Amino acid sequence: MGVELGVDLPDGLVTLALGAAILLFALLKTLTESYSAWASYLGIVLAAVIAAGAWQTFQASGEKLPNMQGAGRDASAGAPDREAAPAVDEAPEAPAGTDPA
Repeated sequence: MGVELGVDLPDGLVTLALGAAILLFALLKTLTESYSAWASYLGIVLAAVIAAGAWQTFQASGEKLPNMQGAGRDASAGAPDREAAPAVDEAPEAPAGTDPA
């Protein structure tokens, strides 16, 4: 339709997210209703087909899933402070004016 969004989002990732959302909503609708007819189960199958097509489109785009490991954390938060203590294989320095032998 020629509509451009102001946000620069990768097309393959948006397609994958929408396909997964369709499947999720179809599952939630069927599981939360007190009475489900055969058509709701057919809807889950069709939503799974849409999600599979979105996955294939995502793979064909050559994009990668974002790395969520460590998201929201400072990269150095879990790293030990190298200046605080000497490494295990380092020998402590001898005090000034003494013979190290």
